[in-house]
Amino acid sequence: MSDREIERGERDRARVRDFYKKTVMETLLYLTLLISGFHTPSSCLHQYHLITNNTNWTDAQSYCRAHYTDLATVDDMEDLNRLITSANDYKLRHWIGLNKGDSMKWNWSLADRRFYREGETEFRNWDTGTPQNGNCALMSTAGLWNNASCDDQHHFICYDGKQDTNQTYVLIQENKTWIDAQSYCREYDTDLVSVRNQTENTEIEKKISLRGLPVWIGLFLDSWRWSDQSDSSFRNWLSGWSSTDQRYNCTLLSSYGPAVETPEKPQLKRHVVRMKVTPKDQNLNLSDPAVQDTILQQIRNKLKEQGLPADTKVTWKKQPDGKFVEHRAFVTADERTHYTDLATVDDMEDLNRLMTSVGSYNSWLWIGLKKGDSMKWHWSLADRRFYREGETKFRNWDTGTPQNGNCVLMSTAGLWNNASCDDQHHFICYDGKQDTNITYVLIQENKTWIDAQSYCRQYHTDLVSVRNQTENTEIEKKISLRGLPVWIGLFLDSWRWSDQSDSSFRNWLSGWSSTDQRYNCTLVSSHPYSSHYYKWINKPCDNNYPFICYGPAVETPEKPQLKRQVVRMKMTPTDQNMNLSDPAVQDAILQEIRNKLKEQGLPVDTKVTWKKQPDGKVFHKEEEGSPKKEKEEKKMKRMMTKREL
Repeated sequence: MSDREIERGERDRARVRDFYKKTVMETLLYLTLLISGFHTPSSCLHQYHLITNNTNWTDAQSYCRAHYTDLATVDDMEDLNRLITSANDYKLRHWIGLNKGDSMKWNWSLADRRFYREGETEFRNWDTGTPQNGNCALMSTAGLWNNASCDDQHHFICYDGKQDTNQTYVLIQENKTWIDAQSYCREYDTDLVSVRNQTENTEIEKKISLRGLPVWIGLFLDSWRWSDQSDSSFRNWLSGWSSTDQRYNCTLLSSYGPAVETPEKPQLKRHVVRMKVTPKDQNLNLSDPAVQDTILQQIRNKLKEQGLPADTKVTWKKQPDGKFVEHRAFVTADERTHYTDLATVDDMEDLNRLMTSVGSYNSWLWIGLKKGDSMKWHWSLADRRFYREGETKFRNWDTGTPQNGNCVLMSTAGLWNNASCDDQHHFICYDGKQDTNITYVLIQENKTWIDAQSYCRQYHTDLVSVRNQTENTEIEKKISLRGLPVWIGLFLDSWRWSDQSDSSFRNWLSGWSSTDQRYNCTLVSSHPYSSHYYKWINKPCDNNYPFICYGPAVETPEKPQLKRQVVRMKMTPTDQNMNLSDPAVQDAILQEIRNKLKEQGLPVDTKVTWKKQPDGKVFHKEEEGSPKKEKEEKKMKRMMTKREL
């Protein structure tokens, strides 16, 4: 090795030594700063001791101070969980150290002092002239704070400090009291939001500015103090038990909770594991108890080989329908890789088939309806075959409308206006059934728009659609003598189907406004004996529920797939005096069609019927020279098949 190579090697080693020396020093400096700047409320966790003697609060305080440190102080939810654990299975109410004091003080619901830097618990952004009356704080859409009664109900903002979330501030558009909002945030996120500085205040303001409503934040006013003089602001009052207006001065904790593991009484743990079984023998009956026992024994043996204790109990868990084996496919990956999409529902017939496909599985199930960003007017009657080109766009608004409100009324003058869907009015149903002579049915009973829709679907077809001026005039005549406006089927919402279908079909639960829901995704109920069977509600999209997909129809020998085809026909009778509205004539023509179709191989049990037009008639006379004649002739050849779920 040359002298130059040796010299270069020494320089390289010196650079490495300098690099490591610098890195180690920077690391030590960082750790020193971190340790010196880190503050915890205490050097160790509170140690709790359960005393089962029955005493008043003052005697309990004296006992604790004589034998331990003081009555229990609770700093946060972690403390509370350990305190409950210390109570074991002693189901009773216990005194803790919280006692009402003489002076009021503003506190943050999130009591973890490590969350705040110096001075951050004191940040306030009160509006002019506030605070005045009320012990809980609201933020307006302008970012200014006000105080109100904690029993008032408002939307609220949760803070989520979990590591697995990308959303720090969670807006909950549900009206709750301050106490109930706090409980909700602690259950699903971390706590009601604390606002530590102007930057955070501005960020939260942006979150709520488009909603137009104030929201609860985590600031509250009370006079409660801990016996050990701790300044912990943690409170966990019972729902409906106002934290600022209790009648008594001392605090009890309920320990009615789950059992806790002790050396003498180890806590049994249960793990539920979902398994996918793909038998080699496709004819194997997985519902056979003997087959299930054999599979279970193989599982036990495999788990024991992997170290599971010999006395561990392994059993099948029944599904909601009473079966051990779930044949239904609940897809855990992207549903589009298995089927087409989450279920879309076009009309009541679709909904009926969807519920039939669910069988006896009693649950709430996700479907493909999700809240979008833009609002759009729809007709309740969603069958697209009911409308000719442009008819879904017909409107007859009164001057200055539409304004506020997402459901539509027709006045006795035939003009339309919009109103809150929760208002109650008379309504007009459309009846397209074959056995009726009345197309438009006036119901002189006050109902909300949703309830009117449910009534029309149960007893007729749907709330009325108004497709043109002729129909508008006909309905106007129906209601003109009544002097009261009526609901029609037009409504405004922002809901969209996952498969981008433009279906306007909705079937919300009564009292569940279709235009003002708090959450963004839709569930259908498959509980057959409940009042909400078939009905829809919305829930947060990150909640876990089973779901329904749709895909191409699959025909099996045991259950051939039923298909419905609507065929438009043109009839030219040789006898020009033949009355095509005569039921006897229609039956004779229909029988000839059945015979002809059977000759061409149509199954014997196929049902062939006439489909009534919206005006209640089966046939319409075609007018010569109609500009739509060519288009209508093309439509004659088109057959429409319903989507199969």
